[in-house]
Amino acid sequence: MLKYNWHTHTYRCRHAVGKDEEYVTNAIKAGIKKLGFSDHAPYPNGYVEGIRMHYEEYDDYIKSIKYLKEKYKDQIEIYIGLEAEYYEEHLETLKKYRKELDYMILGQHGFNAEREDSYFIDNDKIFKYCDLLCKGISSGLFDYIAHPDCCLWTYPRIDEKVIEVANNIADTAKEYQVPLELNCGSGIRKGKIQYEDIVRYPYPTEAFFETFAKKGCDIVVGLDIHDPNLFHTDEYLNKALAVIENLNCNVIYEYELIEKAKERKEKYNFI
Repeated sequence: MLKYNWHTHTYRCRHAVGKDEEYVTNAIKAGIKKLGFSDHAPYPNGYVEGIRMHYEEYDDYIKSIKYLKEKYKDQIEIYIGLEAEYYEEHLETLKKYRKELDYMILGQHGFNAEREDSYFIDNDKIFKYCDLLCKGISSGLFDYIAHPDCCLWTYPRIDEKVIEVANNIADTAKEYQVPLELNCGSGIRKGKIQYEDIVRYPYPTEAFFETFAKKGCDIVVGLDIHDPNLFHTDEYLNKALAVIENLNCNVIYEYELIEKAKERKEKYNFI
């Protein structure tokens, strides 16, 4: 079991279950030493039911996690972040969050806040996803990249476009020293699927991580917790690790994200 997890959601996103405190107490019981909350970021006038919290819930989110941080300070280190998309139309909101929070994760779930979905794409839309992700990496707003290969959820085959996108993401992540995440969430829990060419998980995918390994990218592991009970199983962690077991990836299991986040905030003047 991991000792650090930076990818933890709350009920506010409408597709996670359990009270905030249940996530903390279960993480403690599971041996987690550093816990980061990173629920899905809200956007003004950009709410879609079942995807992210209401914009009006943000203050309560901060208040609740700060309370738990203090209450359990002798048992676990707790940090407050968000998992956000890079949307240029919401850039000022993202900058505000960046200044206020301990860290931010980039999870590019769509092409706009009204949910033009990046999970269900084919053909050249994969390059649109890549472009937004790379802009997000270079913006200095984000401290690691959640499920960088989520664009392959319904993408039918591992073709030359996939490899080109993987290389572009790897090169950008390496240039800006932003780690990429091996995600143990919904892609693994979905199970392996028969695509046109191979049977694989929707994500993580061997094709992307083989490229990341060759480029020497840093890899962090994210449990992507949406249920506090999931802290007590290594099933999905082990399945995700099996995807990359022969790839010689540079996996950093106890990634000191907060120190790196502080450095990045200063470098990009988000203080």
